[in-house]
Amino acid sequence: MEKTPLQMTVKELEEYLSANFRNTGTRSSLGEALEMIEKKYLLSASQSPAATETKPQQILNQICAVIDAQPVDGTAFLQNTSSTGAAHLSAEDAIFAPGRDVAVTRLFSYLSAEPSEYDCFSVIVVLKGGCEIFFDGTPLTAVLGGVVIVPPRTPHIMAVPAEAYVIALHMRRSTFDAQFGALMTCSDKMSVFFRESLYGTNEMNYLYMTADFESGGELSALQQLVKESTSKAPLANLCSMSWMKLFLAEVFRSSGDSAAVLRSGRDETTRADCGAILQYIQQNYRTVRLSTLAKAFHYNETYLSRMLQNYMGMSFTDIVRGIKMTRAEEYLTGSSLRIHEISALVGYDSVDHFSRTFKATHNVSPQAYRRSAAKRGLRSMAEFPEKTGGSEAAK
Repeated sequence: MEKTPLQMTVKELEEYLSANFRNTGTRSSLGEALEMIEKKYLLSASQSPAATETKPQQILNQICAVIDAQPVDGTAFLQNTSSTGAAHLSAEDAIFAPGRDVAVTRLFSYLSAEPSEYDCFSVIVVLKGGCEIFFDGTPLTAVLGGVVIVPPRTPHIMAVPAEAYVIALHMRRSTFDAQFGALMTCSDKMSVFFRESLYGTNEMNYLYMTADFESGGELSALQQLVKESTSKAPLANLCSMSWMKLFLAEVFRSSGDSAAVLRSGRDETTRADCGAILQYIQQNYRTVRLSTLAKAFHYNETYLSRMLQNYMGMSFTDIVRGIKMTRAEEYLTGSSLRIHEISALVGYDSVDHFSRTFKATHNVSPQAYRRSAAKRGLRSMAEFPEKTGGSEAAK
């Protein structure tokens, strides 16, 4: 029997995510949420409301209402999304309907903060409130009217507050190339951004601008773009591409001169150095210090600290602590060593310091972590005989 396609509206999906967060206190991935919805019930798309008002706030509300009423093709998403390294990659078929080159999606508040990337160009637009986007560990705060162009295959993490409304305008890479080819022949920062994004070898993470929603031009173009991207009328695809181009042209014209571009700029030497540095840290995590690490690789301490932060998205201290905590987990679940013995093995002089750090990382003490692991069947409690004498922290 053929499986019924998963159908619901964007608003219904947002309401499910919100209710799930309130009930469980956890944020699932989009794939997990869709799979759970598919198991529980089937939803039907509601009708798109008519848009008649003209004031900026009313237009924004109308845009949100049209998007919220759209069906979510959960089946296409689940079939065309995969994990590539640390990020979830959404292929074009997960985003675009057959025969369409432009798609508009809502970015939800109650999803887990996982790296994701797309095979297409994405233009993130903040319609209400604000949000944070993390590129390679570097945060970007996008305010109301913020427009962030994200090139294909660029991992990023979205952090959207509950009160915010953020959307993504997607355009196929080949279509983007054809529509904006003229921008690549100039020498300004936008031209460099598009050239490097499509054909360059340097990493271009985003182009950030701010639209003026009060002036009317950008907002009107966006409203028409959303309308045509959801329409089944003849030539709707051509119209949506044209409105996409006009919307970005309006934004470029009003704020292109102040656009912010993040370029990773990590050359192969930096990549090789960071690989060797991380290997050194892993081998010497018990005793390594930033000063000795900088001396070993002939770097200034400040420069080395910044390089690790840019490359890993974590500070030197966080990297070392993460390695120590991972080793501690292995000892707790794979041995009957006492807590103070594990503390010394992973490089802590004080068992109290180790216990506080472990609890701050895992929200449970080392003893509770070991007991929980035993209950989950990782190890038998018989292999962790109770020790007599000494404090609880030393057991």
